[in-house]
Amino acid sequence: MKFKNNPPIDYIKEKKVNEVIKIYFEFNHLKQLYRQGWLLKNIPEEKCESVADHIYGVTMLSFIVAHEFFPELDITKIIKIALIHDLGEAHVGDLTPHDQIHPHKKEKDEYEAIAQILSKLSTGKMYLNLWNEFRNQSSLESKFVKQMDRLEMALQASVYENLGYGNMQNFFDHVQKKLSDEELKNIFKDIGYIRRRSSGIDFKMPE
Repeated sequence: MKFKNNPPIDYIKEKKVNEVIKIYFEFNHLKQLYRQGWLLKNIPEEKCESVADHIYGVTMLSFIVAHEFFPELDITKIIKIALIHDLGEAHVGDLTPHDQIHPHKKEKDEYEAIAQILSKLSTGKMYLNLWNEFRNQSSLESKFVKQMDRLEMALQASVYENLGYGNMQNFFDHVQKKLSDEELKNIFKDIGYIRRRSSGIDFKMPE
C-alpha cells in the first residue's frame, strides 16, 4: 500500500486533544493515500489522485447529477453518503482486486475502522448507519452514490488518457457492466467523444 506520508494520527495518538482534532488527523490520511489502481496502471505518484481526491469527485458529481436529473432524491443524504463512503480506507487502505481480499472481510474491516474513528462522537451512530446503508444498498440514495462512485472512476480514467498515460479500457469495461440507470449510461457513452480526442488509443465504447 503506497501513500505520500505516514498516517497523521501517528503524531498525536498518545496526546490528549479534542476528539474532533483526532478525527481530522484520521481522515486526513485519505489525502495521503493513493488510489492504488492508478499506480498499478503506471500513473506516476506525483500525478496520482488520492482517496480524498476521489471522495471529492464523487461528492461533487453526485451533487450536480442529482440536481440535474434526479430531483426526487434526498440530495443532503446523498452528499453525506458520498462523503462517508470511503472513510474506512483511512485504516484499511485502498484495496484492489490484486490484493485478493474477500469483499466480506473488506466490508467488515472498513466498518470496524469507521466505528473506531467515529465512536466517541455523539453522532457516531448516524455515520455508521449511513455507511451501512451504502454497503447494503438499502436506499435509492445509496444506490445512486454507488453509481456515481463508478462513473467518477470512468471520468478520471478519461482524464488520465487525455494526459497521455495510456489506454484505460479495463476501467471503462468495469464501469460499463455496473451502470444501470439509463441517464447515467448516456453520460458514460459521451465519455467516448472525449476519448476520441486522445490520439493513439485503441478503445471501444458502447453503441
